[in-house]
Amino acid sequence: IYNFMKTKYANVSYKKVERAVQSLGSYQKFQARHVKKPKARKIIVSKIPGEAIDTDVMYFSSEYYMPSRNEGFEALAIVVDRFSGYIAVSPLLRGKGNKSADVVAQKTANMINSSGFPSMKGGTVFHDNGVEYRGIFPDKMRQIGYNDVVISAAAGAPSSHAERAVGILRKLINQKLSANGAK
Repeated sequence: IYNFMKTKYANVSYKKVERAVQSLGSYQKFQARHVKKPKARKIIVSKIPGEAIDTDVMYFSSEYYMPSRNEGFEALAIVVDRFSGYIAVSPLLRGKGNKSADVVAQKTANMINSSGFPSMKGGTVFHDNGVEYRGIFPDKMRQIGYNDVVISAAAGAPSSHAERAVGILRKLINQKLSANGAK
């Protein structure tokens, strides 16, 4: 607007144009759209092993990976400790009920309680809002001494450690399949 006004009128400064535009009723009505809102999400920093754990389920692509060729497995349950980066993986079978909240909760609890995995009572398990994390999953996490926190894409940062682990595992599997001559 300023450049246009500068060419049409003499003695026009940027400040004058800015004040004139801000005094318009339509500008004041939509002014809030231009105000930057503070970030809603809080960065979670883990200070000790087992304090914050991310979990996710990685489904295999049927285009590259056939469950029939791998004893019926079609997904992996992944658990990652945020402090150490320790990754635990457990396969999930194909078929109805094999990726239910009960099965995923039991596999997650087994991975957390396994020897070598950094765990602590009173820690927190972060996950997305997938169907495999509803129902009995929060109760199972409380039963083993962990708080259950759902992180959605709209409300905050996704479970970045678990998503990165999914990406790493997917890349490794695809490299292995490429080396073996699969598509």
